[in-house]
Parts: sequence; structure tokens; C-alpha cells
Amino acid sequence: TRLFIKNSTANKAEGVVIKPIKTLYVNTKKGVTRAIVKSKTKEFSEDSKYHAAEKWEQSNYEITKLELLKYEAQSLITEARLNNAISKIGQVKQGDKARVKEVFNLYVLDVLDQLKENNEEDIKSITSQEMEALTNEIKKQTNTLFNRF
Repeated sequence: TRLFIKNSTANKAEGVVIKPIKTLYVNTKKGVTRAIVKSKTKEFSEDSKYHAAEKWEQSNYEITKLELLKYEAQSLITEARLNNAISKIGQVKQGDKARVKEVFNLYVLDVLDQLKENNEEDIKSITSQEMEALTNEIKKQTNTLFNRF
């Protein structure tokens, strides 16, 4: 079969990679590696301008465990988790404040449980005040999610 490539400037290839059908290994300064030949087009070549880049300065900013846990919690607050919480207790009718509160509390507990499971050591190392702040942040973010529905 022949490969026909449409001549287009909108979708340029970075280059060509050639790999042998049967894997071959070669010794290099970095150790044993697979034999692969790469050829980049001039437009994508990594010339001296890329190697002259300056290293970023090391930041003195350190993230606290509480901040890290808040970010982690934020990633757990999802619509899928909300649907899962609703499926555990059944559909909630609009205006049923008691059921909404029940789903809300179940949801927050589920996020906290997952957070504790994923970050056991960090959770153990924060103070009770930090844990309260974390729980309040989860409630705040959960409230934002609930308000969208």
C-alpha cells in the first residue's frame, strides 16, 4: 500500500520516527536502550535557542498541608460524586429542604472520607482548627456545586 499525504500547511509533521519491526537494543552512555531513529523537520528542530533557556528561579513559596488538602478536596467535588450521593438516598424533589440537607451532608462526608483515604498522613498531621477550616472549605465548594443544580 502507498501512503498519500495531503500537502497542507495547516497540519505540519514534527518529524519522522523509525522503529525496527523486531526490537533491537543498543548500548549508549545512558545505558541500554531501544534502537529508534528520529528526524525532526527544520521548523521543529531544537537548535541552540532552546538550549540557551534560563532555568527558573527557585521559589521560596511553600504550600501548606492545609492548602494542599484544600486543592485535593476541590478535585473531589464533582457532579459524578453528587449523582452517586443522590443514588444512595433516591431522587430529591425541588423544595424538599430536609432531603437536600441529607444529600449535602452525605456528599461532604463522602468527600472527607475519600480525602482521608487518599491523604492519610497529611490529615493526621493537621490541627483540629485546620481540619475545621478544611471541612468548611469543602462545605463552601459543595454549596457552590449544589447551587448549580
